[in-house]
Parts: sequence; C-alpha cells; structure tokens
Amino acid sequence: MPLSTHVQNRYSSEYLVQLTNPQNRNASTIDTTLLGFSVDDVDALFDVYAGVAYDDADATHIAVAVEGVIAFLMRRTGQSAAEARVTAWLSSIRALGGVEGRNRVTPDSTTRFQPSADDRLTSTPRPAFDDRRFDPFQPKPPAAGG
Repeated sequence: MPLSTHVQNRYSSEYLVQLTNPQNRNASTIDTTLLGFSVDDVDALFDVYAGVAYDDADATHIAVAVEGVIAFLMRRTGQSAAEARVTAWLSSIRALGGVEGRNRVTPDSTTRFQPSADDRLTSTPRPAFDDRRFDPFQPKPPAAGG
C-alpha cells in the first residue's frame, strides 16, 4: 500500500483537505499533488536520516513516515506548529536509524590479544598501563544522534 494511502487511512479526509488546500477554504477534495510532494520528500529523507530505504511492509517505517508526511504538509501550508512537528519527526527518524540503520558501525575485532590476568601470584603481572586503577577511565560510547 503506498505511503499516501497510509496517510489517508490514518487521518481524516477533512483534516487532509485543510492541510493540502490551505488557500482554498471551499475545497472538498485532497490535493493529491501536494500530498505526493510530501510523500516523495519523506521517502527521500528516510534513506538519509534512517540509513535504510522506506519499507512499506515494516510497521515502524510506516508509523514514522506517516508522521513525516503530516509534518511536511504542515510546513508547506505555513502552520505555526510545523517546525516543532518537523523537529519531532527528525528525532523519531534518527532514533529509527540508530536501531535499523545500515550506516551504524557494529563493534568488531580481529585481534588475538586478550586482557591479561590480574592474579599476580599465578600469572605474569599486568603492565602498568593495564592496571585496575585505570578502570574508571574507560571511554564511553558516543552519544546517540550526535
């Protein structure tokens, strides 16, 4: 099912008529051209921000994409809450990218080295740079979204 159909199924026709026809108060149908532009923008930005192509079979993708279409329609029609809605959508799609994105780096190592044992009586002592006093100074992973 196309993204525009998902949007129309989740929001009332009256609301979408108002969103897609901001200068025409007498409009009675959804402006599918304006809706299509917003759908195209969300589809294109999905790959950029989430790191994966929009998948119409994935409920998470649909939920995020539908909100993006509404946010872009609000922005195009000049509604006052549009920027907050777009910012919230960008936060959602970046969060989705952190979970599903193919652009994230997965931890991997091919090293043969193992941490040395800390038992000084039965094994070789640890080198000074591998002492337990440095354990609190382990680097933290990068902040999400940054």
